Amino acid sequence: MRLNERAISAILYEARVSFLPTAGASHITENKMLSLSSSAALARALSLPIDDRLKELLALRSEQLGGEIAGLARFVVVEPGDTLEALEAELGFSILGDPELVLGPEWVADHGHVLEAVWLLTDDGFAHVAWLPRLEGMDPELIEFCTTHASEHA
Repeated sequence: MRLNERAISAILYEARVSFLPTAGASHITENKMLSLSSSAALARALSLPIDDRLKELLALRSEQLGGEIAGLARFVVVEPGDTLEALEAELGFSILGDPELVLGPEWVADHGHVLEAVWLLTDDGFAHVAWLPRLEGMDPELIEFCTTHASEHA
């Protein structure tokens, strides 16, 4: 029996193991964190059981970027159980560690149900965007960090 990519993805998502589709556009980390680097990956993520309000924000940000996020942004959706260390590993930089090495966000928007933190690390404007839903089981240190840096209530 051959399973298609969607079936394999669903099985791996439930098992909380790494998933790297052949296109390399998205993956689900060991802690269920979603990492989205293309609009195709975003479209697949929008079919997952995540909050409808978060889906609307993800779609809005994609639309604001012209409909394709590849080369412009990477969206990381943090899930309950994901740790600060896991987010830092996924982003590839420290957000709370040594003050000499920490890269603070450009801005954090508090949407009430989710925090949206944005880092611009290069002059080309590429954005790393972390979405932190306000759900039970979220890393309290990470929520506190983002709440402290929140620049607006959307």
